[in-house]
Amino acid sequence: MLEKGWLSYKKEVLKLLNDGYEQFTINTAERILRDNPNKIYFNNCPNCGKLARTPQAKQCRFCGHSWHKQVVATFQVVSAFEVTGRYFFIVGELLTGNVKIGMKVDLTIIGLSKKYIITAVELALHRDDNNSWEDIGLGISDLSEEEKEYLKSNCPFWAPILIED
Repeated sequence: MLEKGWLSYKKEVLKLLNDGYEQFTINTAERILRDNPNKIYFNNCPNCGKLARTPQAKQCRFCGHSWHKQVVATFQVVSAFEVTGRYFFIVGELLTGNVKIGMKVDLTIIGLSKKYIITAVELALHRDDNNSWEDIGLGISDLSEEEKEYLKSNCPFWAPILIED
């Protein structure tokens, strides 16, 4: 197990475990939260405030409250870009429902641990050869540069995102 790196006799590693494994996990969680506060999203029940099983869960395992009805639309992200001096846009197809300014875009399904407020809704015209079509652009203003780059470099996303009221 030493050869595989599963055990260690290094002093700095053993020092981390001085107070036991449980305290090690608490210290690790506190460090992650302290060093990455904008990357962590806790999906808490809007009724009792307890943590849901997954970031995408819409029903509380503790009190049974369901917030499925808060989801008002689904959106397929095809591309992302930023207009200088304006918003960052995720562009794609509205699969179900309607969107409007002030609703929240839940990007946890595509790897960003946060819900962002829609600050603009615009049409995006695409032209390819002799074909043209319109997609919807959802403007979001509170993304970090790292999050913007993640979206731009990983589009299109196969999983539709949820839009909540």
